Amino acid sequence: MSFKLTICIDELLFNTWHDEHIKNCCPKDGWEINLNIKSTGIGMVFQQYSSLEHMTVLDNVALGLRYKGMPKKERNARAMEMIVKVGLEGHENKPAKYPTLSGGQLQRVAIARSLAYDSKILLMDEPFGALDVSTRSAMQDLLAKIWVSITPTIIMVTHDISKAVYLGDNIYVMGGSPANIVKEFKSPLPLERNRGMKRSGEFTKTVQEIEDFMS
Repeated sequence: MSFKLTICIDELLFNTWHDEHIKNCCPKDGWEINLNIKSTGIGMVFQQYSSLEHMTVLDNVALGLRYKGMPKKERNARAMEMIVKVGLEGHENKPAKYPTLSGGQLQRVAIARSLAYDSKILLMDEPFGALDVSTRSAMQDLLAKIWVSITPTIIMVTHDISKAVYLGDNIYVMGGSPANIVKEFKSPLPLERNRGMKRSGEFTKTVQEIEDFMS
């Protein structure tokens, strides 16, 4: 006897799921799984690594497209386009796990997966918080570069004021219990960013203004 199960989830939830979650929905053999993903145009990148370790970088980046029903040749081409864009070309056939890939590379996999799925809104929860200072700085530059070429709306949660001013256009300071926006600041930087702008007087002034407000 065979059984069929259709799981309907939205794209944002899918980005937090692993194959194990899907398998757990079907505890018996002989079940056919159809995963129906509702496209919301929203991607999510967490602080912790979210790649599937038993799959290659290419298969991880193409995973959402696979469940979306895109033919293999087309989805792999789209995935490779994003892999190149995040600087992982040459690593596509490696397993997406540490220490085969560094922490920064694993976060690039997560970013590429969301971009490959054509996310119009990208939510990021301290995505570089676990990285060393040098890698974190390089990832900030990468994100700024990606935004210029793809222009998704990025909403990032961070405790790093300098990072907020460098990457953001609008910086919102939140208060607690219940959480609410208490102040908005504008970044003085132009849309196209580079690391040298962190040394400008306008950048330093804005960082200090936010620090003073929060102290």
